[in-house]
Amino acid sequence: MPSAERGLDLAVEIIPGPGKAVEVDLSYNPSLFCGREKQLVQATTIFNRWYSTGEDSRSITFTGPSGIGKTWLAEKLGRKIKEETGIPVWRLDLTSHAGTTVNGQVFQLMGDLIRQVDLGNSIEGLTLPEASQKLIDSIQDKRGGKALLIVDGLSDADRALIQAMEENFLEELADDKKIFIILTGGQSDYQLYSWVSPS
Repeated sequence: MPSAERGLDLAVEIIPGPGKAVEVDLSYNPSLFCGREKQLVQATTIFNRWYSTGEDSRSITFTGPSGIGKTWLAEKLGRKIKEETGIPVWRLDLTSHAGTTVNGQVFQLMGDLIRQVDLGNSIEGLTLPEASQKLIDSIQDKRGGKALLIVDGLSDADRALIQAMEENFLEELADDKKIFIILTGGQSDYQLYSWVSPS
């Protein structure tokens, strides 16, 4: 892990809607590592604006070097949102199924998500397109209202995995105005993916 003297940053990238992107510098301060209250308030404000008004800003990306606290901040924000609003919070860890084929990883990630959305439901024995449709249907049926999806580990994921996830379910979820998405990853090159990209 790089030293604190090197000026590590944690950035929040806000994707407010088509054609707009804002990046907020959250400079790393070792004394605030466990208490990033300012950043938590900033991200909560963005979420609350979407939650209360339906504003088109439905995605936040936490970026920065490994070990700086992106996952911790996303998890803390997810817990805070769940406590304050009661909406479902789902989490995908893109590093959890490494070592299998891209389609295998996508299938396993969809299985992880469907188990969170609809406890006891399974996609075993289905083809990838059938599993994708079942996941989307379960999310629409079980959610009832707004929801939060945390996608953790973008920087560690293969671009082919991101593309396959996009094709099978993430693009549809990102287009759903009732789902707010928090992404975590390394540096902010995730604008390459169409579902988080300003057009």
